[in-house]
Parts: sequence; C-alpha cells; structure tokens
Amino acid sequence: MASVSCAQKTRIIGRKVDHMTEFNWSALDERAVKMAKVLSADAVERAGHGHPGSPVSLAPIAYTLYQHFIKHDPADPKWAGRDRFILSGGHASLTQYVQLFFSGYGLTLDDLKYFRGGADTRTPGHPEYGLTPGIEMTTGPLGQGLASAVGFAYGQRFERGLLDPEAPAGTSPFDHKVWVICGEGDVEEGVSSEAASLAGNQKLGNLTVIFDANHIQIEGDTKLTFSEDILARYRAYGWYTDEVSFIQPDGSYKEDVQALAAAIEKAQEVTDKPHFIKVNTLIAWPTPGKTNNEASHGSKLGEEAVKGLKELCGFDPEVSFPIDEEALAHARKVAERGLAAHKAWDEALAKWAAQNPDKAALYERLKAGKLPEGFDKAIDDLVAGFEVGSKVATRKASGAVLNAIAAVMPELWGGSADLGGSNNTNIKGADSFGPSEDATRTWPNVSEYGRQLHFGVREFAMGAITNGILLGSDTRPFNGTFFQFSDYERPAVRLAALMEIPNLYVWTHDSVALGEDGPTHQPIEHLAAFRAIPQLEV
Repeated sequence: MASVSCAQKTRIIGRKVDHMTEFNWSALDERAVKMAKVLSADAVERAGHGHPGSPVSLAPIAYTLYQHFIKHDPADPKWAGRDRFILSGGHASLTQYVQLFFSGYGLTLDDLKYFRGGADTRTPGHPEYGLTPGIEMTTGPLGQGLASAVGFAYGQRFERGLLDPEAPAGTSPFDHKVWVICGEGDVEEGVSSEAASLAGNQKLGNLTVIFDANHIQIEGDTKLTFSEDILARYRAYGWYTDEVSFIQPDGSYKEDVQALAAAIEKAQEVTDKPHFIKVNTLIAWPTPGKTNNEASHGSKLGEEAVKGLKELCGFDPEVSFPIDEEALAHARKVAERGLAAHKAWDEALAKWAAQNPDKAALYERLKAGKLPEGFDKAIDDLVAGFEVGSKVATRKASGAVLNAIAAVMPELWGGSADLGGSNNTNIKGADSFGPSEDATRTWPNVSEYGRQLHFGVREFAMGAITNGILLGSDTRPFNGTFFQFSDYERPAVRLAALMEIPNLYVWTHDSVALGEDGPTHQPIEHLAAFRAIPQLEV
C-alpha cells in the first residue's frame, strides 16, 4: 500500500501551527492497526471475560490519535507539557492499553496477556489512575470520563492564567489539549450532558471529543433507547461538531483515517468552542459473526471468531498474541517525536522562567505541592479575629477560612452548584471564571482566568469537573452544595476517593434542625452513607 497524505498536513493549536508530525498513513500503520485488533481480541479471550468489540473497532481511531495528534512523551508520562487523553468508556480499556504498549510506556506483551489478571495486574478491566503509566484518570462509570475531561480543560485554562496569561494563544508552554474517546453510554448518562453544557458555555476550545457511534449496547441496538440527533444536541450546547463515517454510502466499510484526521485538523482551527466529532463505526469490525453484534460488546469473541479475525488481519490464526515486529518498531517511533516535543517544551519553559522569575517560583511551588508562605499566619490571624465564646454559623466560619486561604493561595479556586451565598463559597473580589461577555448584574467581573466557579444546578458535573481540575492541573479546586444535594454528587465523590485525590467538598446545611424547607432538604442518612465510602474523610 502506497503512503498517502491528508490534504492538510499540520494540526492547529490555538492560532499557532504545531509541526510535531505530519499526517501520513502507510502500510506499516495499517499493519499496526490490525495488530492492535488481534491483540485486543486475544487479551479478552485469554482472560475469559471483558469487552473486545470496541477495542477492535476503535483501533484505527486510537492509533491515529496517539501517533499523530496527542502530544505525549512515553518516556515521561507525567510531563507537564503533554496533552491529556481520557478514555471515557473505560470498559474498552484495551483500546488504550494497546496504544500504550505500542508507544513505549513500559507496558509489555505480558501485561496484555495478564489483562484482568488480578490485584497485581497493570492492565485491569477498567483504567485505574496511579496503576498504569499513561492513564490520566480512573474511568468505568460511564459519562464521568467525559465530564471530568471538561475539568481537565478548565484546569489547563486557569493554570495558564496563573502563570502565563498574556501569551498569545498557542504560544505558551502551558497550552495543551484534552482528548476524549467516548461512546453512546457516555452521552446517555446525565453527567455528560451537565458537563457538556458547561463546556460550551465556557467556550473550551482546548477540548476535543471523538464519539464512537457504533449503535450497540449490551441490550442490543441503541435505537431502542437513543434516537436523538446527537450532533444537534451538542451544537445546542455550543460545541463545534463534525461527522466522519467508516460506513460507506454503498454499505461497505472503510476505516477512513484520512477523513478522520482531516476532521480533527479542521476542528483545531476553532478555538472558541469545544469539539465533538462523531465517527460512525461497526463494533468489532471485521470479526466474522461478531461485527455489528451486541455479542461482541461484553463477552469474549470466541475461538473461531478470533481465528477469523486474525486471518482477515493477515496473522496466523493459530498464534496467540502475534507481534508484527516491523509495524511495532514503526509505532514506537512516536517516542522519538515525543522526546523532541518535550525538549522543545523544556526550552520554551526555561525561556519563560527567565523572563518571569516570580511566576516561575509559583510554578515550582505548585509542582512541588507546597503551601505558600504566609499560609499559617493567614489561619492564625483569622482565628485571632474570632471572639472567644462567640457563636458563628459553621458555613460562615467555613467561608471565612476559604477566603483567608484564598488571599495567600492563588491556586485555590472553586464555587457552588448555584448556592454560593448560602454555602459561603464565594471568594471576595474574585472574577468569575468564564467568557467576559457572560458578565451579569450580580457578577459584573467575568474573565477566562477567573477563580470563582459557577456550576449552575449541576452537582454531579461539579464533582466530576473538580476531579478533572485536580487530575489535570496543579491547582486546588473546591465545590459546595447543601449536604442533602450531595446525593447528586456522590458518584464523583466515590471516584475521587478511589483515585485518592484531595478534592474538597463544602457541604452545608448538614443538620436536620435546618429543616424549614421540609424533609426533602433534611440530610438524614447522608453522613453515614459518606462515611461508608473508603478513603473519604468526612
């Protein structure tokens, strides 16, 4: 197969062209994608359980992203200048594990063979933060990956504002992108809608979502439960949308990576909207008997189907976990490109630091996770200001503490789910986070780098977004609501506890005595329920 090139040969970041790589697709790329398909199928087959269908059909999409669009350095998975990638549909974890293996993140073929292998596996059934290099967050509960990706995008913008606010778009070492692959289950979950609405409102041009539309769920065709025009929905949220179809008008199937790359490149030119690209696929293609079939979603494909897939992909059907060494070596070259990008970033960071010594000192403190000078004094001064024996509502005391800390800790930011005044989560004198044209009579000062967050009545998204902020930046968010409404936030709280990340929740009105609104607003079982979550301090 001759090498082919997309008409647009560079990707756009902000208003600056990034020449890290051209999009060229060769026979070796095709062979690598086929290898990804059979490795995914073999891993599930060996485990005896898992979700093989999506990793098989997502292989060309994930490979295209990792090889040509995501800025990453496999030698340093925590490189601050990297793009962030979130696989929202965590059940399709092999989609990412195989690309991490291809790219050189330290995952081995034995790791793929030990997929779902037990407590010591590095390739668990769903991606787990802190366990596997290259995994940005734990995903599995559908919708939360996409919602937290909005938080990753929030965090990138706010941290840039702290450190390099005047740099033209695309020229700062603190500019990076957030990439997501999601599926129907993700966009059916309400939390993704809550967060997507906020992403559009915030005009997050640093966020790109690839939506895998394979129309298959465990119970069969999604037309039973999911029939709206998803692109129209996301346009209504304020997103840029596009569509690529691997299913051709004549019914044939072509994994048209050139069309996908062109759509991604075109989307990057839009800097004032998040991007949602729908890709029409057939789950498990081209597996005989399992393509476009719910049987491939959550069960192993079966020996005969896997053999058929291997034959169609050019591999010996009798060989498990086959490796095309030439194709693997080709894929591993992405590490060289990542190293070069990392080196260029280091040089840009050093230049920025020399020109901005005060900001550089802040950056070093944030990276080290240290508290600022004056932190203890701010608390001591606050305590000294309270009269001994006086009474103060706990939520007012909490608000006073937040503001005392905020005065010396610029990385602290946050807000409430439309209850800021009641929760006392407003930061005095702070600009609101958002486009300046969103200023209101009550909140006249709005800027893209503001530190006062407004979530609207979206508790679940609030929890997921602040999780993403924590994971994707070196800033410290907090969020608040009435304790009773923490029920709406609970799944994101549980995920934060699983990841052991220090999210901060301000849940006020926590007494049944504050019951003027009646039993719907009285937290009865909530304290016991949250204390039952492992690794959550209440």
